[in-house]
Amino acid sequence: MVATAATAATGRGIFGDVEGAHAGAHPVQRCVRDITPKSCSRWHRQRAVDQKKEDFRKYLEKNGIIDALTKVLVGLYEEPEKPENPVDFIKQFLGGPSDVDVDALKRENEDLRRRVDELQAQVEQLSVNTSFSSI
Repeated sequence: MVATAATAATGRGIFGDVEGAHAGAHPVQRCVRDITPKSCSRWHRQRAVDQKKEDFRKYLEKNGIIDALTKVLVGLYEEPEKPENPVDFIKQFLGGPSDVDVDALKRENEDLRRRVDELQAQVEQLSVNTSFSSI
C-alpha cells in the first residue's frame, strides 16, 4: 500500500484506522474511528435491513413456504408442455381453485347469511307462537 503523508504521520488511512492493529476490527469498533459518521449509520441501517431479510427467510423456511415454492417451480420446470398461464398452473399445483370469481362468491355468501338470519327469525317467531298456543 502506498503511504501518504497523512498516513505516515498519523498511522490512519482515509477511512479511519485500517492499517494498524485495528485493521481487522469489527465494523462497530471501526465506527468510532471513522472520519465520517455517515458510514457508521449506513452500516447500521444495512445491518437492520439484513436482519429483516434474515428474519423473513427464517419465517418462510419455518412455515414450509420455501419447500412449497421449490416444488411448484420444479413441477413447472419439468412440465413437458409449458402452460400458457403459469399463475393458474401454480395455483392448481398448490391446491387452490382456478378461475374463481371471488366477488361472486362474496355476494353469494352475503345472500346466504341474510337468508340464514331470516330463517332464524322465522324459527324464533314460530317457537314463540307455539309456546302461546300450548297455554
